[in-house]
Amino acid sequence: MNLCVENEVLEIREFIESDLDDFSSIVGDPLSMKYCPNGKLDKQQAEKLFVTLLHYGKGNVGGLWAIEDKVINKVIGLVGLQECAVEDQLGASFVYRTLPEYFEYVQLKFIFIQFIEQLIVNYDLPEITAVIAKNNTSVIQLMESLNFEYSSLTVCNGIESLLYLYLPPKINPQ
Repeated sequence: MNLCVENEVLEIREFIESDLDDFSSIVGDPLSMKYCPNGKLDKQQAEKLFVTLLHYGKGNVGGLWAIEDKVINKVIGLVGLQECAVEDQLGASFVYRTLPEYFEYVQLKFIFIQFIEQLIVNYDLPEITAVIAKNNTSVIQLMESLNFEYSSLTVCNGIESLLYLYLPPKINPQ
């Protein structure tokens, strides 16, 4: 499924082969991967994951897309839905990673609003979960600004985490 959203400075799109170096920089950065259970990836691990991303069927609920800074023509992050091993089976959970210099980038909120709407419509999702490491305050703040609401405490891959839930607004028929 082709899922692409953009604004004047950012674009979320499928990964392409030429994104490998940018992707490796993101998943190889210890700060970008600080709250990832597996930590940063080495070059070989990054390449293996990247090949999987390129060939993963986007018709499935799940997958990762590139976040490109259109001003500098560089992939600065990734976003999508991934399975998270938690105490309760949740299905696909909202996840993103960016280079450290984009952690507080205001434009992410605006592009994520569009992206979440597309995920809900394209995959007919009744809700979206986000599992966030308890100490990851900047991501918690971003999720709350996107109208994700705290649901419960959980453990994801051995990391004490918070479960957040996004319920699409109900549309009242006129």
